[in-house]
Amino acid sequence: MILICDNQVAFRISSNPIFHEMTKHINGREYLSNFFKQFMASRGILHQTSYAYTPQENGVAERKNRYLIEIAHTLLIHGEVPHSFWDNVVLTTCYLINRMPSSILNNKIPHSILFPREPLHPLPLKVFGSACFVHNFNPGLDKLSPQSDKCVFLGFTRSQKEYKCFSPSLNRYFFCAHVTFNESSFYYKSSSHSTKSPSSTESIKGYKSSFTIDFPSSVNIPMICDVPRVPCMQSVFVPPPLQVYSRRHHPQQPTSDSPQVPTTVSPPDPTPESPPSTE
Repeated sequence: MILICDNQVAFRISSNPIFHEMTKHINGREYLSNFFKQFMASRGILHQTSYAYTPQENGVAERKNRYLIEIAHTLLIHGEVPHSFWDNVVLTTCYLINRMPSSILNNKIPHSILFPREPLHPLPLKVFGSACFVHNFNPGLDKLSPQSDKCVFLGFTRSQKEYKCFSPSLNRYFFCAHVTFNESSFYYKSSSHSTKSPSSTESIKGYKSSFTIDFPSSVNIPMICDVPRVPCMQSVFVPPPLQVYSRRHHPQQPTSDSPQVPTTVSPPDPTPESPPSTE
């Protein structure tokens, strides 16, 4: 660890007189290896460890570890990312903390202090766990084939200026800078909502208390009165009555060419005569 710090910071920490006197670490197995003991002895450093189950003796490291875990836990819950990606979450958390202002450094950024000539963000920051589409530059694709693969964003790479993405359908990691992000949609949150069936339980949370109401899926309504069933009688087909239509004979009208027949006029009926008057 000391050699890594010497190479990264370009300052030999082991040459500091403070380290030549005493160095105290937690009682972890990573600090009790023979190689590490020989290295400390060759530099004339007295190596001490803390007591077991006493995190208060190493409060700075424990608080930093708790800070990392809390932010990583928040990223996991916010994006509903499975716990199997915990290593990517911790690396992304460390990447973000090193590029945020620190109150201990008078609101300066740790990355800018260690590497003042390097850019702070080689790539634009993206939302962890969001859905992204990695461009597929395979020369064997035709014009109608998908030109990208849907993945989940899992952070940044340490060796190159690329995004780290994972495709659950292909079970493959992609390290690419040609990525299109949909930061308003999370990969696992959208897939879980589409496959999750709606439940019949609704939670109503109040200001001071919370309670749950279970709504049954079906309700049996009792009948007030039983209506007797009328047996269905077999219907008999009755043919409709037969209707016969006949053409009505109209009298033939005389035409102008036919000879006119004189019509006979009957004499009027005789009227009775009144008796003569006796005057």
